[in-house]
Amino acid sequence: MQDDVYDSLVLFLQSALFTVLRVRGVYPEDSFHRKPVLGHRPSWWSSLREVEEYVCGLCESLRPAMRRDRLRRVLVPICEVSGDLSERYIVEFPADPQLMAACSDEEVYDSLGDALTKLEMSPALLGPNGGAGAAAAAPPRQHHSRPTWEVLVETREPRDSAREEALGARWSTHGGLPLAAGPGGVPAGAVLEPLRSVLGARGPRGEAGPVVVSVYVEDATRHRPRSPATGAAAARLAPAS
Repeated sequence: MQDDVYDSLVLFLQSALFTVLRVRGVYPEDSFHRKPVLGHRPSWWSSLREVEEYVCGLCESLRPAMRRDRLRRVLVPICEVSGDLSERYIVEFPADPQLMAACSDEEVYDSLGDALTKLEMSPALLGPNGGAGAAAAAPPRQHHSRPTWEVLVETREPRDSAREEALGARWSTHGGLPLAAGPGGVPAGAVLEPLRSVLGARGPRGEAGPVVVSVYVEDATRHRPRSPATGAAAARLAPAS
């Protein structure tokens, strides 16, 4: 693509977070507006300056990890008013994002735009949560009768042990967290609902490219048996000082 693929992915993460916050009632509906992104496709965006600055800065801080193929997953747990986990939205990067660079701008915008549409439709797969919300480890609460949210990140080990850490100083590390219980405390057996996969460029013989971005949601209010997952390194965004 002609545009920087990482610019598109940072913008996608920003739009994805705003979409989740809007459709899960974390802030009032009038706290959001439509903004053209990714080839002028309308997406939800926060009208609250503090929330906008927080989310945009958070996603921009992940750019170095994406460039080094160190970003594994971005996780957004949503908790009910009671404090119980309701669901966990996840954007996963199974392959190097640079594999999208050979795609056309339109292909990238269409794929990422479709993923945002699936996120907006995701409440149909989930039950209603306990109201609308505030942010945990995020901008200060404005209502006490709304769900809470936070952002966690999992990174890959560096191929070269001498390489610097993937995330900047604003992130605090929580190593060795098992995915079965996972950052955010999702119970083992929570129902996983796939939303959209985004592929990299096609191979030399026209075969489908690898999955570069996978978007899904884990419903913690429903359970089914699943096998234990392996451990992973994780990080949590530290509150601004």
